Amino acid sequence: MMFVILSFQSCNSHDQDSIEATESAASTNGNTRLEGEVDFAVQAAVAGVEEVELSKLALEKSTHAQIKEFANIVIKEHGLANEELKTIAKSKNIALPTALDHNYEKLWDDLNGRTAGEFDKKYAEEMINGQQKILNLFEKEAKDGSDAELKAFAAKNASAFKEHLAKIKKIKDTIK
Repeated sequence: MMFVILSFQSCNSHDQDSIEATESAASTNGNTRLEGEVDFAVQAAVAGVEEVELSKLALEKSTHAQIKEFANIVIKEHGLANEELKTIAKSKNIALPTALDHNYEKLWDDLNGRTAGEFDKKYAEEMINGQQKILNLFEKEAKDGSDAELKAFAAKNASAFKEHLAKIKKIKDTIK
């Protein structure tokens, strides 16, 4: 399976080499970044692209009108957040990943192999998990972040992601 995904590379909390390389590159340009700020930007970038790509799959596979409506919202709002984050990261010399990780590919394959009804239920479950993780990440950055621009970005988007989480929970309750 081949993915063409914006400009993001595989990264997760275990990919310290990527984070350290990013920090090193930033500090050599006179812009030393705290590990937490780089980690937030990388995690937010990966999570945002994953949500968008899974939602694109939902538009293809789902037969549930509310799932499709939710997927369109995620594609639009996470897409805008992803673009804003890329702009912020570039201005701060933070290199964002350029591909998604193997776990995401396995999830995509799993979802893609399901029938419409099975897909809807699993997609809703994955969106609940994903939105909760993103919300936690953004709320933590909004509260504890040290970079004013990233902190404001996180605060601005956390409220939308909270709405996404509430919406997908309600939708999941309608899926049999």
